[in-house]
This record gives sequence, structure tokens and C-alpha cells, in this order.
Amino acid sequence: MTLIKRTDKIVLTPFIKLFILVLSVTVFIMLMQFFLIYFDELIGKDLGFWVYVQLFCYFGINATPMAFPLATLVSSLMVFGSLGEQLELTALKSAGIPFIRILRPLLFLVTLLSIFVYFSNGYIVPKVTVKAHTLLYDLRKKKPSIAIKEGVFYNGIPDYSIRVERKLPDQKTLEDIVIYDHTKNKGNVHMTTASFGQLTTINNGQYLVIELFNGHNYLEKLPEKKDNKTSTASSKVIIPNFYRTSFKAQKVLIDLDAFKLTRTNEKYFTYYHSTKTTKEIIKDISKMQSRIKKNQTSILKDFQKHYHLPALDHTNLPANHKETAAVDNIDITDTSSHQALSLQTDSKTIIAPSVQEDNVVSNKIPITHDLANNPKRSQIIQKALEQVKELRYKIQPYTNKITSVDRKLKEFQIEKNKRTSYAIGCILMLLIGASLGALIKKGGFGIPLLISTVFILLYYMVDIFGTKWAKVDIIDTISGAWAPNIVLLPFGLFFLRQAQKDTRLLEGDAYRIFWRKLKKSIARRKK
Repeated sequence: MTLIKRTDKIVLTPFIKLFILVLSVTVFIMLMQFFLIYFDELIGKDLGFWVYVQLFCYFGINATPMAFPLATLVSSLMVFGSLGEQLELTALKSAGIPFIRILRPLLFLVTLLSIFVYFSNGYIVPKVTVKAHTLLYDLRKKKPSIAIKEGVFYNGIPDYSIRVERKLPDQKTLEDIVIYDHTKNKGNVHMTTASFGQLTTINNGQYLVIELFNGHNYLEKLPEKKDNKTSTASSKVIIPNFYRTSFKAQKVLIDLDAFKLTRTNEKYFTYYHSTKTTKEIIKDISKMQSRIKKNQTSILKDFQKHYHLPALDHTNLPANHKETAAVDNIDITDTSSHQALSLQTDSKTIIAPSVQEDNVVSNKIPITHDLANNPKRSQIIQKALEQVKELRYKIQPYTNKITSVDRKLKEFQIEKNKRTSYAIGCILMLLIGASLGALIKKGGFGIPLLISTVFILLYYMVDIFGTKWAKVDIIDTISGAWAPNIVLLPFGLFFLRQAQKDTRLLEGDAYRIFWRKLKKSIARRKK
């Protein structure tokens, strides 16, 4: 009993420590990638430390579905590689403990982790994703904080362009100020200059007050138009009026609403599949499937109105859509000698013969099997083309709706299956990592990290291709979501089998023995 407890402790303790470390590093790397993308839009907006902490926490949790399998693979590979390098695995196996028994505590722990990952991907991550994208949208929309620089025009304040020659160390006193007022969108027609001024804010930062001293206002204004019937506008040259006023003190009041961090309602970001819980996704999938069936039924009704469908199964249609084959403009005539389909139009009726019909004589448009020699050939073709175009125009909106809903349906189905696939991927990564660590018997960050990178790249490449192929109907949505697990499962089972046999993958003798056995088996089959 003591040996079992010590064995579990030998495996579990380093795995938990490494798992937390690798998970933290992985999430940090993904956050740095995110931060580099939006660096220019987040810096210089005077957001405050806690806003950045909140943003990073949201996107850190949002990155966990991809980080958990990676952390499981790297930590298990390093733990078992270190145990093999220090000959602890050899000692355990020599004591009669099989490899699967050594792996059992980690398998139990990772199974619990997979259950947590499943519920996290289905409920926690979607809620956090909504908050993350809402906050990111608000931060990107917020204007940078006011930073007036010396000697250049600052255009960060809406409808104003400000230039100062010098800023004093208190950052509030300005000298040689030039302000262009563009509030009326008439160009540079209103300019204010001042010898010096001061910046202050009022109403808790809602308004910026620029108090100017010893300056001038310059205004260019067009004269008011007067009605003059004797002259035309084209023959006159309009000369603007120029106004100049002096002042000793003047205040410019600027609204700073654009510089505030306003919070958007989160409901605007709950439309996407990644922001919905698993329960909501299942409900939306059911609704979309119902919409597709409804549009298909509408298309079927339009076909019924134009063509006879003898093999129509009315039992699958809703009660309000069950109709007979003869509806509106369909007339099926059953005589002792032939069957004919009568398609009625505005003023004429075209008699379309069935396959068994030899000759039909109509008092409106006679049709025979020999269409080339029929005197009404052009009328028949024209009428048929008109009916086909009419049918196409009727069903085109339904087909467009089906295509749009089906595309969205695939995204929701892929998302639903991916959440389970990522959870099971943790167990698969444990099998690959622990088995490879026991086989290569190398600890540390060198070889384990290199091997982990190969399998992680393979996992996510297959995941990307599987998702794309599922969206374009090359494979079904279940196969597309489970593609990385399907591809890597043989590797996990093969490495697990080799680890139970204690095969050394990096030694040439193992491969020579394998080829020798393979040649012997081929020779036996030939005999």
C-alpha cells in the first residue's frame, strides 16, 4: 500500500507543478500575440491598470481551450522523460509495476481535467468571450488621451486643431497658441491665437476648458445671399467678409465625451457561435434546421404548382402544407388513351404529353413527339422558358435562405463538437506525452519541448483543415471537429504499446530488430 501511494506521488506532484507552469506560459504567449495585434489601439488612452488586468484576464480565459491540451502534452512528456532519464521508471517496472499502472493516477487526474475543460468550454469561456470582445470594442472606440505636443498641430480633439509653441513643466500652461475651429465644417475660416493659456477640466473631466489670454479671433464669413432678379449668380463674384476681434481673456469649452470609456451592451456580441453556451448552441441548431425544412417545403410547394409530382410523399409535410397534386394551375387529365398535364397561363393552355402518349390533338396548341416539325414549336419553347424562369424567380429567395442558414448551421455544429473534441484532446495528449517521455527517456526543456511542438503543430493544422473542409462540405461537421483527435489517436495507441514493451525509439537496435522480424514474416507468407 505504501508503494502505491509513493508511486502516485512520484508522478502526480511534478506533473501538477509543470502543468501549472506550462499553462501559465502558454496563456502568456497567446496574450502577447493578442497584445501585439492591438498594441497601437490600446496604448496612450489613459485606461488605468485595472482595465488592462481585466482585459488580459478575459482573453487569458478565452485562450484556455487551446492551452489545456498543449500544457498536458508538454508536462506529461517532461515528467515521464525525467523519470526515464533518472531510471525511476526502470526501477518501478523491475518492481513489477506495469507502465499503465504508473500512468493511472495521471489518467484519472486528466480525465477530471477534461470534464472541467468541457464545462469550461461550454459555459465559462462563452460568457467570458462576450465580456472580452465587448471591452475590446469599447477600448478600440475610445479616443487617446489628450497629448498636445510642442510645435505641431494636434488633431486628437474632435472639430479642433491646436498648435502650441511651448509647454511649461506643469503640462497645463501653454504659450503661443493657435486654435482652428472646425465645428461648422467650413474649413479654416475660424482661427484663434493667444499669447498664453491654461488647460483645466470641469465636471469630473466631462469638459476641457482652454483659458486664453491676450489674443485675437479671426473669422472669414460669406455675405448673406439676397434675391436679385436683374442679375444672375454666375455673373457675380462673392467676396467674403473678414472679422478680427481682440480679447484679454477668453475661454474655449470642449466636450470630452469621445475620450470617455463607454460600455456597450453585451447583447450585441452574443450573436456569434463562440459566444453562446452549449445549451444555446443546441437550441439554435434546432431552430436553424427547422428554418431549412420550412424553406424546402416552400420550394416543394412551388414545384407542385408547376409540375406534377406523382411520387410526392405527403406524410412528411406539415398539416397545413398537405395538398393534392392538382393545385391552382395544375390540371391532370386522365383518359382511357392517355394522361396529360395541363399548365394554364393567362390566355392559353399548353398540353404536355406523357411518355405513353402517341398523339394529342388540342384546339389550342397541338403537340406531337416530333417537336422539330411541329408548327407551334416556337410557341411551345417560349412558353416553357417563361414557366421555367417564373419558377426560378419564385424559388431563388428560398434557396438563398437555405444556403445562408446552412452555412451558419455548419459553424454552430462545428463549435458544438469542438468543445467536446478539445476536452478529449487532453486525454489524447497525455497518452502521447507520457508514452513518448517513457520511450525517449530525456527530461528538461530541450527534446520534450521540440517533440511537443511537432505534435501541437500537427494537432492544430489538422484542426484548421478539418474546420475548413467541414464548412465547404468536403467532410461532415463531426469529422471536421474531431479530425485532430482521429489523426493523433493512432500515434497515442502506438506509443502506449511501445512504452509498455519498453522500446527505445532513439536506439538503432530497435529498428533493426523490427525490420528483421518484418522480413521473416514476409518470407513465411511467401512460403
